[in-house]
Formats: sequence, structure tokens, C-alpha cells
Amino acid sequence: MNELRGFEWVLVGKDAVFVLVAVVLCWKIIRRIVYTAVSIFLFGVTFFDCFQCF
Repeated sequence: MNELRGFEWVLVGKDAVFVLVAVVLCWKIIRRIVYTAVSIFLFGVTFFDCFQCF
């Protein structure tokens, strides 16, 4: 029984590592998308303000 429980813990550990890696990768992708969206938004607002000046 003890070996089986250890084996289950190994499976849980692998799942936890997989979830952690997935979260890190998704966080990097989400952060890049948010950063790009904010940059485009700020650039668009600045460009629109300059366009109104003309």
C-alpha cells in the first residue's frame, strides 16, 4: 500500500509540474497580449490626439 501511495504522489507531482508549466507559459502569452494591446491603445490615443491637432 505504501508503494502505491508513493506512486500516486509521483503522478500528482507530475500533474502539478505540468499545470505549473502551463500556467507560466499562458501567463507569458497573456502578458505579451496585454502589453501589445495596451501599447496599441496608447499609440492609437496619441495618434488620434495628434490627428485632431491638424
